[in-house]
Amino acid sequence: MHEKCDAKRCNDSVVRRHADVLPQKYQRIKMTKAVGPEEAKEIMDTFRNTFHHGKWPRKTYAICEFPAVSWIRYKSVGTHAEVSFINDMRQKKIGRTPVKIKFWINWTPCSSCATKLIQWVTECQGNVQLEIICVGFYFVPRHSRTLSRAPRIKETYQDVDRAKRKKHDKNLSGLQKLIQARPKKIILRMFQRGDLWDLSVLVTGSQSWWKTLSEKDMNNIEADCVDLDKDLQYIKGTVVTGNQLTSI
Repeated sequence: MHEKCDAKRCNDSVVRRHADVLPQKYQRIKMTKAVGPEEAKEIMDTFRNTFHHGKWPRKTYAICEFPAVSWIRYKSVGTHAEVSFINDMRQKKIGRTPVKIKFWINWTPCSSCATKLIQWVTECQGNVQLEIICVGFYFVPRHSRTLSRAPRIKETYQDVDRAKRKKHDKNLSGLQKLIQARPKKIILRMFQRGDLWDLSVLVTGSQSWWKTLSEKDMNNIEADCVDLDKDLQYIKGTVVTGNQLTSI
């Protein structure tokens, strides 16, 4: 997770049009590709593989989407991707005028990043509406038991050893702060199948990556999306008391 930030602007590469094959929301819009085909595939594979992780994360990608399909790619390299994003937004003076930002990231923010995201949105004095869309929970106890797909992960609260529970509790608290942040300018939700389609078209500029998914992949993604949403809903109504998770 801790690597030096690397960000690329969308306006330094090729523009493609796919009006004949893309859904209505993308028709007549210039799809701009900020990375080469190999990195575009790596980004999408990283998001897909986070659904079926077999160990805790080693790589984080975040895609910041602005209106008019302008986007920037962040990768955790020494600095968490969320911090790189915030620093970049401040440098570019984003938030001085009203703007809606969609922030795709394959792992939920840690407690520190959650606090920094809230602080930045608050600094913008209501000008920024930030939608955070995540694939996996980063060191957060999950209520659903989907260990059959990832038997090496100790991802339920009861299975995590005592030394790691403090980290899990802090990250859980961070997510709850994001959910409860006021004024309501931050939306936190988990990926749905349609989000993966939207992101793949945005990043690759075509349907090529999406077409590599098998029917089994699709079914697994559908099942994981259901579990992820259930886990987030559980987190919204959960507090940590001692060594137990308690519904409220």
